[in-house]
Amino acid sequence: NGLPQGGVIDLSGQSFGSNGILVILSTGNGYSVDPNATQLVDVTDGNLEDQSHTFFLINATVAPTSNDDIDANDDGTPELDGVFGTWTIYDSISLVDDDNVASNDEFAYGAVIFAEQDIIPRLKRPVTSTVIATSTQYDYAARIGNSTGQAVSDDENVSDWIGADIVGRTDTTLSFFFSSNSDRVTPGSFAGSELNHIGGPNPGPTASLDNSKLASVSIYPNPARGSIVVKSLDVDVNSYELYNMLGAQIMKGDTVVNRSIDVSGLSSGMYLLKVNAAQGSTTRRLVIN
Repeated sequence: NGLPQGGVIDLSGQSFGSNGILVILSTGNGYSVDPNATQLVDVTDGNLEDQSHTFFLINATVAPTSNDDIDANDDGTPELDGVFGTWTIYDSISLVDDDNVASNDEFAYGAVIFAEQDIIPRLKRPVTSTVIATSTQYDYAARIGNSTGQAVSDDENVSDWIGADIVGRTDTTLSFFFSSNSDRVTPGSFAGSELNHIGGPNPGPTASLDNSKLASVSIYPNPARGSIVVKSLDVDVNSYELYNMLGAQIMKGDTVVNRSIDVSGLSSGMYLLKVNAAQGSTTRRLVIN
């Protein structure tokens, strides 16, 4: 519509924080950010006016601008003979809404696209992209753990991306949660999880991919209040580490199978319990009520 939609964030010369993470924010965002992350504030040169977005992480020999048109003929496929063809693209993701106007198309250019299901017949996109139909507009997308692929499924152990509808924010509360409705979260096992890892590690899978025996490790009760017990049928657990969602270790201990772990001193919220065994390590999400 003639606006400099989106924007260009120049990362030239920037550095990651001591924890390896860089966070881009706007003034008044309300997030509590890990102090070990580098924070950039109000660095975009454009506006996010519409709720359909594609985000690219690129390297370019010529600095791009917000007025660059990567899809001049509006067919959903960027032209390789234009500015797009000069970019080295490291990653891309799209979130697409449905404006409820039957004549309107939506455009998305990410390798992975979370799109409201009603817009998909009118979605213009590269044919190589992976499209995930969502029952509502997703507000959030992130890689799971340190993944680099483009797989998306409802199994968090093989999915590279998580997408979610964010709920829980009010005028007086800045607590953010993924929707408790698993139909509004992909993978659905993240439903109800608290989003409080800004500037810290992204959510990770609950089990090691290379050792199915670790899948036998379980925690109960979960959600918990005063104590938890770690159980395992197939592996010998020798130690545990408990992390908050900012990645800080807050507890650790030795052999834990069938032994109670006191968590009564923890604040309510989401934690990550890493269980170590001779066969490897696995991580479980733990909710404290």
